Order: sequence, then C-alpha cells, then structure tokens
Amino acid sequence: MYAAHVIAACGDDLPLYSGCDRLTLPLLSLGAMGVISVVGNVIPSVMHAICACFFAGDVQSAARAQLGALALMDATMAQPN
Repeated sequence: MYAAHVIAACGDDLPLYSGCDRLTLPLLSLGAMGVISVVGNVIPSVMHAICACFFAGDVQSAARAQLGALALMDATMAQPN
C-alpha cells in the first residue's frame, strides 16, 4: 500500500487522509488523519463513528462500525463513473 510508505517517510509532516472508504480504519491505524468519504454522504454518522472511536482509543468499536458498513462501501464502488 503506497499510503503506508508515504506515512513512513513523512510522518506528521504530511497529513494524509484516506480517499477509499474501505481503507479508512487500516490507514488511521498507520497514522492517517481522517477520510474523504463517499459513503459518508449516505451514512455520515457511521463514518464519523469510525474516526471518532478510533481517535478516542476505542479501536474495537471503530472496527465494528467499519465492518458493518463494508457492504455499502463495496456497493458504492461496484460501477465505475
């Protein structure tokens, strides 16, 4: 994952945001600052919960929220623009 290399090389000097909903929690765990979300327009409270729980240290709740939204995340990427 290229983003992991960017985070490793730049650390906090370059804020990185996930641009892929499915990678939100994995990238947060590597040091990303947040997400620019597609499904956040449909389920904003869930995407907020993923980030808020993670940053509050409740990774288990963040993971449950991420996994619960996975089907919708996959569906939004089923067809190209």
